[in-house]
Amino acid sequence: MSIFINYSINVVNNDEYHYKNLHLNTCYKLFAETYYCYKKHININNGFNTVLTGYSKLDDYKKDIKNCVIPKKIDNGKKIVIYAPHWSIRVDNNLATFHLYHKYFFNLLKENPNINFVFKPHPDLRHRMIESKIMDIEYYENYIKEWDNSDNGIYIYDGEYIDLFRKSCCLITDSGSFIAEYLPSENPCIYLINPEKENLIENTFNDFAKPIVNSYYLCYNEEDINKYFNEVIINENDYMKDKRINLIKDSFINIGSAGKTITEYLRNIFLNK
Repeated sequence: MSIFINYSINVVNNDEYHYKNLHLNTCYKLFAETYYCYKKHININNGFNTVLTGYSKLDDYKKDIKNCVIPKKIDNGKKIVIYAPHWSIRVDNNLATFHLYHKYFFNLLKENPNINFVFKPHPDLRHRMIESKIMDIEYYENYIKEWDNSDNGIYIYDGEYIDLFRKSCCLITDSGSFIAEYLPSENPCIYLINPEKENLIENTFNDFAKPIVNSYYLCYNEEDINKYFNEVIINENDYMKDKRINLIKDSFINIGSAGKTITEYLRNIFLNK
């Protein structure tokens, strides 16, 4: 018997991978993280094993923010900006822009000592940089070391990040699932569009993700990044916030109680057999 809880929120337009999957269609129970995901399973697989519960990873958004734990180095009252580059350079999704902007963001860190910058790369980024021969190991490791050794910079590689999301003031990313997982923070996101991929939003994201991406500040070049960095982070003019708050209500269910919902569902099944 197997039970499936997704490790991420489905945002990429790839039904073959996310829904027409032998394991998903034969597991005992599948706990759907969003309305969109639930309806997809119903329409594609009849949803015989699917239960709409919400996404347990988001439950930490409802705990007291005083209990959020982040590294002491950046827990000092300064604004916290997260730079979270994706790994998918020159592959099918081709979301990643790290090879284009990594020097730019390190300079941004040095030029803004009153802001804490977190480098939170996708775990596969290092491998992809080296495999694609865009960077060698020494260059990539030195980049991390210099960032982490900066007075206002830190490299974070562990898997827990909802507390960090909540304590941040902005996420800068070209990632996939992070765009959905960051939304409940209500904080702005500066989203980096890879200029090497044509019609990236339309061709990559599903109908759940497109409205979320379009509630963020889209950047196609360094000029766009400069504009939104100053407007949204420095001047705190987050004029898309109301749009995002409305999306939170429409996109998610049981934030804060999804884990409890799943536990109670399983308890009822196994104890009442």
